Formats: sequence, structure tokens, C-alpha cells
Amino acid sequence: MRYLTATAVLTLYGAAIAETWTVDDDGAADFDNIQAAAGGLIYMVECPVFQIDA
Repeated sequence: MRYLTATAVLTLYGAAIAETWTVDDDGAADFDNIQAAAGGLIYMVECPVFQIDA
């Protein structure tokens, strides 16, 4: 029961501090590029594509 209570509290806390930031290089946004929004380095990782032959 303690774990359920702790999970609920942490989930609600995370939702309470959530924000939405917009990124747009044309102006009218919180940031003009993704690097500034993320606060520094961005690591791009390409996900593998899996094909399943049926």
C-alpha cells in the first residue's frame, strides 16, 4: 500500500509542475531552436527499423 501511495503522490507532483514550451524559429515562441529549449547538447539517436516477414 505504501508503494501505491508513493507512486500516486509522485505522479500527481509531476503533473502539477508540467509546462509546455514552444519552439519556433519564426518568433512568437519560448525558444527559437531545439538546443536552447533542451538547455545544451542534443543527441540524435536513430531508431532501428524492424521488419517482420509474415
